[in-house]
Amino acid sequence: MEDRTNRGATAFNGVMIPLVVFLLFCFPLIASAKNVAVGVKIGDWKKTSYTYTGSPPSDHLRFIWVKLEVLNVTGTSVTARLTALFLNGTEANETVDFTVGSIMQSEIIPANSTVGDAVLVPGSGAFISEESNRTYCGAIRPVLMAARSDNVTFWDKQTGIIVQSSEHGDGYTIDAVITETNMWSSTGFFGLDWWLWLSIACAVAAVVASTIVLLLLRRRKSKSTARAESQKKEL
Repeated sequence: MEDRTNRGATAFNGVMIPLVVFLLFCFPLIASAKNVAVGVKIGDWKKTSYTYTGSPPSDHLRFIWVKLEVLNVTGTSVTARLTALFLNGTEANETVDFTVGSIMQSEIIPANSTVGDAVLVPGSGAFISEESNRTYCGAIRPVLMAARSDNVTFWDKQTGIIVQSSEHGDGYTIDAVITETNMWSSTGFFGLDWWLWLSIACAVAAVVASTIVLLLLRRRKSKSTARAESQKKEL
């Protein structure tokens, strides 16, 4: 009887402990489900490029790039078209649905998530551990990071999309980074838009031209004054 009781307790613990851990992990998302903000809209798109080192497992799909284009947004549900170019030269596309705020997907997390929020780092759950500014597609963006021993993932804070990830395995590395998007504009050199640099260049050119004109006028006036004085002396 005692052995049966012990076996029952062991089985109960085997079920309840993982369940409690799961609920503790999910709680931040469950508690904030009513406040989930979707940071993408219809027409938004991004292209992610991939690089490989070593020999990834054969079950890993090998891409050159993958483009995600948002087709529809309803509440926290996002429908998107994924178009992929594989290393073997073939291209394929499919339509997928994402639920923003669900720990079952990591491609789009809630906009303006913060350090401590639960996310899915491809393969298992994790928590956002860091916020910093990084440059993607020519603009300085606030990004969020979550990491495991074999994976580091960065999300754009304002839109919630993945902008970079790096997976490390036994003898291989897979790096992915956003290379093109219409969700933000390039801020150009030193964080300024190109039109600001053009305005600055025009202003500098105008100042230089005005300075040259003034110098020439002064020089001409000086020559005229000297010539007039010379003529007076001759008289």
